[in-house]
Amino acid sequence: MGFRGQLRDSDEFVGQDVETIEVQTTNGSPVLKTTKGFALRAGHDLVTGGGLPADTIVAKRNSDDQVTLSTPWTGETGKVSLKFHHDEHNYCVHFSMPVP
Repeated sequence: MGFRGQLRDSDEFVGQDVETIEVQTTNGSPVLKTTKGFALRAGHDLVTGGGLPADTIVAKRNSDDQVTLSTPWTGETGKVSLKFHHDEHNYCVHFSMPVP
C-alpha cells in the first residue's frame, strides 16, 4: 500500500513574534551576545540580516544574553541588528493509514 498522503506548508509566513535585536558579533564565531535580548528566543528560530546565509537558525539558546547560530558570523566584528522569529513552517510529513 505505501504512503498515502503528505502535509506540507512552504509559505513564508512570519508570526507576530518577529523581533529585531542589536547583537555583538565576532568574525568567525557562531556566538551572538546581547543584554537580556534573547529571553523570548528559542532554538530553531530563524535569523536574518547582516548577510547571514539563508536558513540560518539559532542552534542553541545558551542564556538570555547569548545564542549560538547554525553558521559562524562572516561579517566584521561589532554590533549589528538581526531579525529573529519562530519558524512557522509545517514540514513534510509522510503517513499511511489503513483504508477500511
